[in-house]
Formats: sequence, C-alpha cells, structure tokens
Amino acid sequence: MSDLLDTLRERYHHLLLRREEADEAYWADLRAFLADARQAGAAIADPAARDQLRAWMRYLAFLLADGPGDRPDIALPPAEQPAPLPAPVGETRPAAPPPVVWMLAGGVLALLLAVGLVALTRLTTSPAASPPPPTVAPTPTAAPLPFVRRLTVRTADGLTGDTFCQGVESLVAEVEMAHVAPGTLWHWEVAGDTGTVAAQPPFPWGEEATTTFQVLPGGSGSVAPGRYELRLYVAGQLVGVRTFRVLDTGPRLFDVAVSDRPDEDGVEAETRVLYLRYGYVGLCPGLTLVQTLYRGEAALLTEREEWSGPSAGTEQVVFLSPDGRPFPPGDYRAVVEVAGEEQAALEFPLPSAEEVLPSFGDITIALGVQPDGTPLITAPDNRFDWNTKVIYAVFDYVGMQDGTPWSATWTRNGREVAREEHRWDAERDGTAGTYWAAYALPTGNPLPGGDYTVALAIAGVTRQTATFSIRFYVPAQ
Repeated sequence: MSDLLDTLRERYHHLLLRREEADEAYWADLRAFLADARQAGAAIADPAARDQLRAWMRYLAFLLADGPGDRPDIALPPAEQPAPLPAPVGETRPAAPPPVVWMLAGGVLALLLAVGLVALTRLTTSPAASPPPPTVAPTPTAAPLPFVRRLTVRTADGLTGDTFCQGVESLVAEVEMAHVAPGTLWHWEVAGDTGTVAAQPPFPWGEEATTTFQVLPGGSGSVAPGRYELRLYVAGQLVGVRTFRVLDTGPRLFDVAVSDRPDEDGVEAETRVLYLRYGYVGLCPGLTLVQTLYRGEAALLTEREEWSGPSAGTEQVVFLSPDGRPFPPGDYRAVVEVAGEEQAALEFPLPSAEEVLPSFGDITIALGVQPDGTPLITAPDNRFDWNTKVIYAVFDYVGMQDGTPWSATWTRNGREVAREEHRWDAERDGTAGTYWAAYALPTGNPLPGGDYTVALAIAGVTRQTATFSIRFYVPAQ
C-alpha cells in the first residue's frame, strides 16, 4: 500500500512543477491523476493516507477549475474490506461434535477448577488477596492543531516592524508554523480600509516550517498609506493575524528650540549642557537620525540613532560639553538630519558671562505707535472695535546683537494667521531700545473678530506673548 501512495505522491509533485503549462496535455494528465487517485482510494484504508490523498485531489481540482471541461468527482470511495478466505478446493470441513459432548467436557472442567481452588486455600496462610483493580482504557489524544510560531512583516531590504514610511515600495511577510503537514492547503489575505486588497488562493504547504511571501507589491509606484491586517488560514481555519500600517506623511520636524534646562526656554552663559527639542511627524522605525551641534563651522558633538519610537511626538537630545567645562561663547547651530537629509536647523548665540543676553520686555498692544516707540490708543482689557484694521505689538529690547534671528507670530482662535522672521540690524536699531511688530490684512479690510495672540521669539525660543480681542461686527437694530 505504501508503494501505491509513493507513486501517487511522485505524480502529484510532478503535476505541481508543471502547473504553469496550462495546456491540453497538462489538463489531461491532471484529470488522469484524479481518476487514478479516486480508484486507488478504495484500496487505501489508513485514515492518514486517505486524508493526504484528499488534500492532493482538492488542490488539483481547484487548479482544474481554470481549465476546460467539467470538474470531476473527487470523493473517495470507502475502503474495501478483505473477504474471508474460502476452504481449499477438495477439502471438507470437519463436522461439529454433538452437544452432549460439550456438556460433559464443561462439567469436568468446572470440577477441576473447584478442586484446585480448595487446595490453594488450604496451602496458603495469608488472607485472601483482593481482586486486581480494573484496567482503565487510555484516553485518546487529539492531534495537535496548527498554530503560528512567528509572523512578521518587513520591507524588501529587511526592515521589520509594524509601522512603515510613506513611499515604501513593497512589503514581505515571513511566517513560521507548527503542526502543519506537508501538502495541507493554506492561504493568506490582506485587508485594508476598503476591504481585501491582496490574497493568495489555497496552496499546499511545503516541507519547511518557514516560508516567505510578498503581501503588498508596489509595482512601479509604492504601497498606499493606511492600516492593514494580514490573516493566515490553514485548511480554511484562521490561525494568525498581524496588523501594520503605512504612514500618509513623510518625515517633518518643527518647533525646534535650544535651552540649558529641560522643558525651559533660554540659554545662559557658562552652561555645560544644552537641550535640543523639536516636534516631529512621519518618522518610522529604522530611519537614521543625526543631531549635530556646531560652533561656527566646526562640529562639536554628534548624536546618531536608529529610530524606534512612535511616528509622531516630541524629541529631546542632550549635548554635554566634551571636556566638562562650560561651552565657550560664540555663534552655535543645531542641525537635525533624517535619512541623510537636513530636516531642521537652528542658529543661536551663547554669550559670555559679562555679556547681556538678548531679551524682550513686556508687549503693549496698541492701534498706533509714534516714531520713538510710544504706543498710541491702547485699551485696558486689550479689546478693540470691529473696524480695527491694524494692531501694533510694542516692546523694549536689550542685548540684541547684529544678525540675531527673531520672529513675531500672530494667531487667531488658536490658528496661525501670520508670521514674520528677521535678523536683527544692530547698525540701524542698536542693541537696546524700543521696537514694534504690526499685523494687518493684505487687502486693508478690518481684522476678523476673534481672540488673538502675538508671540515674540529670539533664536526660535519664545520670550514674550500677549493676547487681545477684536469684537465681531453687530448690525445696528
């Protein structure tokens, strides 16, 4: 029987190797195999062998669904039972003895047993032995169920994770399963936000416990952004799930700031530590981030890392003075590179101990300003009429050096509406005095009603803020 199954196995594997032919000769050989396998099923009684034969026939019948003609019957007939052996020709069976002979023989046997038991009882001095305990039939053990030991998703160059960068070209899955017999049908599918986006039809499991397959080929483009779920099935039963996503935005850094204290603004002289902070979106595991601190054109410190955090959030990098002494005064620059490209840079001065740090005084909100910086038309509660067309933010300043970067940012109801960035002109405005920033619409129309904020920053660090309101227009009754 083993030779018959081995022959069918060789024919089955030969048909699998030819499945790309799909010509008339191939369809004919496939139908012949199904017919021979069905006929052989009557001669195979072993349950495991019959299950293996059914798996082969189901998969080949699945292939035949794409070929010409009707789908053949693949049900196995019941195994034939061996018939009782007939008596040799020319011989006769002996006649059975009469019943009286059996009765006499039984009586003699019962008498002999009684005599033996009496003799055994007289010879032994120990108490009568208890009867042996009944034998418990062993509990049948169920066959182990298939399960997934390991299921991962990675890029073509081997980067494994559950979050992938925007623009990834293709994704590959690797699965290791246990208790899956060779030839067992299995398949996979990938579900996205709009339903099933990729799938493999049922296919026989191979000899190895691990296999690799491409789940989302990008073709000439890239994998579409979104959340996905990879599902594995064995013999029609779900055995494993892996979720992953492709980001819908590329790497971007913002709100870059440097300070000498964590979570605080400003840099003072004689500091031995600098904190670089920034917000980010679109970062995915495996990206290389390089943060470098420059003094002038010379790179002082570099921090390099392979990203493994969330895709959006805030990051803080610590630069410690290399020799343990305070950083020397001068012009510094912090640069952040993502995947080899500069994403953010911030220039800032580090003063000496005797220098006055650049700073801004309190902001006064006014509807006008004189040439010497005196505010005109202010409101105690900073609330102005609906027909206001321009607002001035007037402030004092000290320690401003030539080229120092500064900015004014205006927001309305929490949303940025204007931003101006400059470098200080010490030759024109000096290092101390009074200055102002103004906000108006390009059209010259009145400013929309709402709650406003103006923020003044030096070298990317916010130093002063002020709030004011513009009343909404109310028609006369």
